[in-house]
Amino acid sequence: AISKMSSNEKAALLGPSVLDGPKVVSAPPSYQYTYAEGAPPQLYVHDPLFVAKMQNIMHYEMRQSAATLRAATGNIWPNNYLISDRNLQVPVVGHPENITTANPVFALEEESSCWCRFCCRGNQPFLARLYHVNGVSAGKTVCGCCYTGHQYDIDRSRPIMTYEREGCCSKWLGCCVLTPFCQNDLYMHSGEFQGPIGSTKPEGTYFGRSAIPLGGNGFTPAVELTNKARPAGQQNFAL
Repeated sequence: AISKMSSNEKAALLGPSVLDGPKVVSAPPSYQYTYAEGAPPQLYVHDPLFVAKMQNIMHYEMRQSAATLRAATGNIWPNNYLISDRNLQVPVVGHPENITTANPVFALEEESSCWCRFCCRGNQPFLARLYHVNGVSAGKTVCGCCYTGHQYDIDRSRPIMTYEREGCCSKWLGCCVLTPFCQNDLYMHSGEFQGPIGSTKPEGTYFGRSAIPLGGNGFTPAVELTNKARPAGQQNFAL
């Protein structure tokens, strides 16, 4: 459907920068957070740089890391993702051919049990942490021909937020969602969150939750998003 749109229609839907192609810059930009007149809004994620990136980046590119290892291990390798600003191309520092790549901004890394990933593939309990990425440099070349891939400067000193899933070890997942016992859900915490993977019971520590609605929304796949941080308490705000 997008291919049949006019240039003006595409610009209205996707933003004008998509038509111009990615912009090449000499160094990663400094994202700035601005807000309307008056006091700054309440931030559920207490990380101004994260908010600035979300405000300024119009189009993201999300790519799974270690795809070869996941394929070689039957998808048992932990899920890790790199999220980039697809509208900005930055140089890969130290690469002999002076190539560029989409500006990396976030990395998402899963912490879970290898046994659970093997037995409950796709429904394993986990903690996943979102980090800032500060830059990209060239990896090593082995035997003069095999490039090991780009190296990303991931700031693991302070997670932006932590995602928590209880998973299948204490629930019956993958069947009809008739009760909360069959409901796959995910809790979102600001910053670092520590707890036994798969057995945590968040009460006052999370700001958001996503869950498959009871009944499964019929034949249409759906996820229900809840914002606990709103003044009136936990409220559904998207489906």
